[in-house]
Amino acid sequence: MLRCPLIPITTVRSVTATPGALCATAPALAADLGRRQFRSSLLVFAALFALAFLAPVTAEAATLPVKGDAHIGDQSSNANYGASADVNVDGNAPYSGLIQFDLSTLPTGTASSDVAKATLYLFVNHVASAGSFNVNEASGLWTEDTVTGRTAPAVGRMIASGIPVTTGGVYVAIDATEAVNDWLDSPASNNGFILTAPQGTSFSFDSKENSNTGHPAFLDVERATVATSPNLRAKPDTGLCLNGPCSGGTGPTGPTGATGVTGATGPTGATGATGTTGATGPTLLARRAALAQRVRQATSARRVRQAALAQRVRQATSARRVRQAALARQD
Repeated sequence: MLRCPLIPITTVRSVTATPGALCATAPALAADLGRRQFRSSLLVFAALFALAFLAPVTAEAATLPVKGDAHIGDQSSNANYGASADVNVDGNAPYSGLIQFDLSTLPTGTASSDVAKATLYLFVNHVASAGSFNVNEASGLWTEDTVTGRTAPAVGRMIASGIPVTTGGVYVAIDATEAVNDWLDSPASNNGFILTAPQGTSFSFDSKENSNTGHPAFLDVERATVATSPNLRAKPDTGLCLNGPCSGGTGPTGPTGATGVTGATGPTGATGATGTTGATGPTLLARRAALAQRVRQATSARRVRQAALAQRVRQATSARRVRQAALARQD
């Protein structure tokens, strides 16, 4: 009797949707295992087929760290602020911000058609004067360690305008899909973003050199197609601090760290306040007079005791003589 070979579960993805492809010898399988087992097998294969080929494709996100950031003064300025902890955007000074990302860390072959959405995240660390700012593509080459107001790139294509900033300690999110698509279509045009603000507005974002609050800008690229790459990861959860306080709940207390080495001996402390003067003690002369008085008292007492003893001796002697005289008269 001809048997239908068992199909391993791992090969179900290669099975087509036609019933004949599921098992060419289904009648033989039914005769061997019974009609009920055959129907169960078909249901299992159908479910696996649906999971493999009919499940919706979900977007994946690649989070790109900032490559370079700086702020620049006006066109007459030769100052470079690439090492600053802040990216200042100030319509009064004026200062404009520059931020750039390296898209080569995306999976090889990523095209603009693969991008579902790209979002630029900036962390506001200080607001001197609330207002809004604009984000444009930078039109010209620059590097964070050399760019100045004189060498700054021109303002290019508008990406977003009138983005409000009212408070510090929050993230601001900007839709940067068009810019990322431009750069994927023409990688040489990727000169990053330039941030500008109107007069009367002044605030600053964290730069990648900021070791205080430590929230440098990042670019989140969501793919519309599935790709396998070590650079793909779950989209970071910034919802808790997007235009609100950027702080989560308190985590569990960590283990106690090792005892550190003993520090150097500190400087000698200041001299303490002078204490109150104690009661005046007896002088040496007074102590000597008191001692002499005690000696005199002891000598007088000794003489009194000696006089009393002599008196008793005399009395005893007189009594003895009286008895002797009485005895003599009797004789």
